[in-house]
Amino acid sequence: MYKIQLKSQTGEPHWIAEKNIALGSADDCTIIVPSAEAHHARIISQNNHAILRDNRSQTGTFINGQRITEKEIFPGDVIRIGKEELVILGPGDSLKMNAVSQDHLANRWCLVSNSSWLAGQEFVITLGVSAIGRGAQCEIVIPGTHLSRQHAEFELHEGQLRIRDLGSANGTFVNENRIEANQPIRLVPGDRLRFDVYSFQVVGPGMTTGSTRLRQPLSETQPINRKAVSSDQKAWKTKPTSPGNREEPVHNTKGPIAAAVVFLVITVAAGLYIAFHL
Repeated sequence: MYKIQLKSQTGEPHWIAEKNIALGSADDCTIIVPSAEAHHARIISQNNHAILRDNRSQTGTFINGQRITEKEIFPGDVIRIGKEELVILGPGDSLKMNAVSQDHLANRWCLVSNSSWLAGQEFVITLGVSAIGRGAQCEIVIPGTHLSRQHAEFELHEGQLRIRDLGSANGTFVNENRIEANQPIRLVPGDRLRFDVYSFQVVGPGMTTGSTRLRQPLSETQPINRKAVSSDQKAWKTKPTSPGNREEPVHNTKGPIAAAVVFLVITVAAGLYIAFHL
């Protein structure tokens, strides 16, 4: 179960427990956002997933800077509606500055995995330059043939985080866009990183992740079971009545034809007999 909190508020966050949480400036909204439209958006909880849905607002609903119509939300996501930002938190997360050291939050960057067997694991990015890959010499080691020995490199300096692909075979993707090798790209909190099959969310300063296990995408957690199509033809339970499918009776014509031929032969023979004997 996740929590949601306005960045501008210091009170307790709101648990996402209801099936439908309305976000907007109207008095009947679950979470009132003064600068938003009356019924700007809503969060729908279904099948243990939280879905943010825009209510056809004019100014739009954004997750991590990207405008959305409907999208699943995860801890660390930043929602923007109107002029306000709301943060999605895990069960053990908090925006209270007294929960952890302010200096720690001011410089803390990490990756939280949300795919495969790594789901929920946290990898801290240290100051300076650090590499990620399957090689033991990397600061962040992820064993698996999908990663190069030294796949990519992070640089954390003066509060800014950059990533550089080190010419990996399977590529480095930022928000599903493959980046060029050896070209540093700046990352911001909420960005999605993917190294082939391994995907992560960038968690930046001011956020905590706790030990929340991030859920997998709907397509991975809810496989569709399709029934196999049978090649056996189904027999009619009732007799078809349409002209195209109606069963016509088949008559045996061999008997009448044979009788007609015999009758004709007898008739001709009788006629010849009479002609020659009269």
